[in-house]
This record gives sequence, C-alpha cells and structure tokens, in this order.
Amino acid sequence: MRIPNRFTPDQQPTRGIALCLSGGGFRAALFHLGALRRLNELGILHRVDTITSISGGSTIAAFLAYREMIWNKPGGCTTDEWEREISAPFRKFTSRNFSTPSVLWGYLRPWSNAGLNSFARACTRELYPTDQPLPHTPNFQFCATELVNGVPCVFDRTNIGGPDVETVGKAVAISSAFPLIFWPYRRNRPFARFVDGGVADNRGIEPVWRTHDTLLVSDEQRDGTFWSVGGAADNYPHDPVVHPTGYAADVALQCIAPIRLKYDAFTDAEAAILENHGYTLADMAVRTHARQLLPPHPQPLGVPRPHWLDNRLAREALRNSDSSSLGGHGWIRACMRAIWRNVSGQTGGDASRITSPPPVTGAAVRTSDENQPERSGSART
Repeated sequence: MRIPNRFTPDQQPTRGIALCLSGGGFRAALFHLGALRRLNELGILHRVDTITSISGGSTIAAFLAYREMIWNKPGGCTTDEWEREISAPFRKFTSRNFSTPSVLWGYLRPWSNAGLNSFARACTRELYPTDQPLPHTPNFQFCATELVNGVPCVFDRTNIGGPDVETVGKAVAISSAFPLIFWPYRRNRPFARFVDGGVADNRGIEPVWRTHDTLLVSDEQRDGTFWSVGGAADNYPHDPVVHPTGYAADVALQCIAPIRLKYDAFTDAEAAILENHGYTLADMAVRTHARQLLPPHPQPLGVPRPHWLDNRLAREALRNSDSSSLGGHGWIRACMRAIWRNVSGQTGGDASRITSPPPVTGAAVRTSDENQPERSGSART
C-alpha cells in the first residue's frame, strides 16, 4: 500500500480559508473564544470555508456551530450580539466541571463505552442540544485519531448521524478522549478504536492544509498566520500600523501557557484572561501575516475584558491556575449534579432561541489519509 507524502501540499489547486482550533481543554476553548470574537469583528469568520477542531477546540466549535445563524452572515454579528449569545454563555459553561463524572463512570465500566457515552450526552446537552445536522457552511470537522491504522480521522456533516457517531456531541467527545483520562471509543464492526485527535495532530492542520490556500495556522507552504497561548503581542514585528496590545511575554509564558489542560471549573478571571489573550493575539497575527484578509477599515480593538488586561492583575489571578486536584476544580458539585440528573430523569438542554441549521445527509467516516478505505455508516433519515 502506498502512503502519500503528508508533508507536502497537493498538486491540485487549493481554495478557501481554513481555521484550525487546537486542543487543550477549557484553556484552549477560552483562548479560541477570544480569537473567534476578533475574527468576527474583522469580518473574517463568516468567510471561513472549513473549521477543524481538536479536543477543547471541538467544544467551542460545536457551540459555534449551534449558533451559526447568529454570526454566519455578511459582516458577522455585532459585538453586543457576540457577547450576549456566544461569549457570556460559553464562559458560564466553562465555569463548571464538565468531565469528572463521565471519567469516573468510565473507570467503573472499563469494558464498555460508558464513560465516553456519558461525556457525549453532556456535550450534546451543553453544546449542541438538537438532533439537526451541522450547517453546510462552514464545514465543521471534528478530528480524532484512529488507533488501529494510526491515522487522523474526521467526523463532519457527511458522517455524523450514523450508528456509531449519532450526534455532534458524540463527535466532540471522541475528539476529546485523551488517553488515560478516557478509554478509547470502541467500535467492533468494523473494528476500530478512536481517541483524542491531538494524539496524531493537536492543531487540526492535517485535514485541510493540503486543500486550502489560506490557513489561520502557521505554515510556510501556505498564506495565513498562527497564534498560540504561549505567544505575546511583543513577539510580532512592530510597525506604525500594528501597535502591540496584550499581555507581556513573561506573563504569557509563565502564567497563561501553564494553565491546566482540563475540563474542570475555570474562574471568571481565568476565563477573562484567556479570552483577552486569544483576542489580542489573533488581531496581531492577522494584521502582521494575513493582511489580505482585512477589510479596508477594520473595526478598532475592543478587548473583551479590559480590566483583566493588566499584567500585574493577571499574574496574581493565575497564581495557582496550573494546579488541580485529582478530580479537578468543582468535581464534587459536578458529581452531585450528575447524580441529581440521573435521579430526576433530566436529559434535555435549552435550545435558547437558536434556529436549527438546515438538514444534511450522513455518509461514511473518512480519514485524512486519502488511501485509507472509507468505513461504512448509515445516513441520517
């Protein structure tokens, strides 16, 4: 079997913009939340053709997909709409421990998919509480790793809805199934084992970098740009047009980058600092390396939580953010909620006024290695 060279672009013409949201628990999700806010303000987000995501990036991607009709229109949505409909509810979501009950349940039943299925139900309830398929545009791709063949694989609107990956929440859960935290997701016919997409590609680049001509991730073979949680505005070239705004380099490296990689309860200060950091770095990265995407008159910076942009306050607020108990912050309350939900039979989620995306049909799971055989699946009816 011939394995294609996955480190060079395809020879065929490429097109479109791809946005890659990396993994890293709620730290990554909140960082991406700020970056997405700035991309919306710059009029770039609604022009993106494909959004790939890993683990923590998949949580914000599913949340964004469910609210697609709010922001996916010419010019995007207003800053007030974004704050009210996307930022504020997502920060509230990250203020609770999200995974500990499911992890414990999985370890009590390691011979089954019980833990990951529990996590998938929570993802469905909190992130994508509808059985409607993903929107057609942009194409949301939730990345996982298939252990048997050792290749990245993608769950998107063409295969979510089959017997193995019934919901968007299940795709998010599989994308987040980090080894030793969750047991691999088991499929027996055909035989396969799936884990966190970050095992193979933690930036979500593999599915798109050979097929899109603009990536909002660093890549010397493509136009585009890259920003990371360990970066700082001072790292970008200074010119009269681009004035660095954001946290100092030492704060970014010593305080923000070490924040724990968990789905446990994040404080308001942690959420604010991460959102600010993603917002300011996305702005600097696009202005420096992808100016072709900017509108003629970009919207001025409006840092989401300006009070927390102070370096001294940020350093103090993040003093213990790199540490966590065995169950994570807020694990007792999370377990009590899970017990109450099971006792009371509570299963639903609040659709919160959002119109469901248009229906699409299902198909087969595909891997990003084009020579891997497609796996059969059932279409959504």
